[in-house]
Amino acid sequence: MHLIFAHWIKKRTKQMVDGIDEQIATLNTKRYSLNQSRKKIIASLKEDQILFNPDEAQRLFQEAGIFFKRQIKKDFQQLIEFNKMITDERRVYLEEGRVEIEVELKRINTELNILGKKRLDTCVAATDVPVNGLVGFLGCLSCCSNTTGRWIRRPCF
Repeated sequence: MHLIFAHWIKKRTKQMVDGIDEQIATLNTKRYSLNQSRKKIIASLKEDQILFNPDEAQRLFQEAGIFFKRQIKKDFQQLIEFNKMITDERRVYLEEGRVEIEVELKRINTELNILGKKRLDTCVAATDVPVNGLVGFLGCLSCCSNTTGRWIRRPCF
């Protein structure tokens, strides 16, 4: 009778740990993807610079003997202003995305900590089931070992 119960507890513990492991794997995949997105956003925020300077271009054209008309300079300045407006708007969206990602990463890390503790508690609880006055013989094999002649609780990792 006790062997059937012990086998049932062992099987149920393994099912619970496997389910928790699946949740952990899914969250780790999401966390990896979010971290990659965050890195890209941070790189984009650093790279948003306008490197064209109409005054410098005019000087270079004059050195080359080419006349840089005022209209061209004005057009370039308007283009730069337009580009700055777009860049500023893009920066706002990137910052919002970065904040959302960091909030989600914090939530995922919290959930991973909870699941890790739940996984450990599930294994420990399985080792604390008494059978004929003995404690520790029912845990899943990955939780316990008998290397020293007595049962030792170990996390199911």
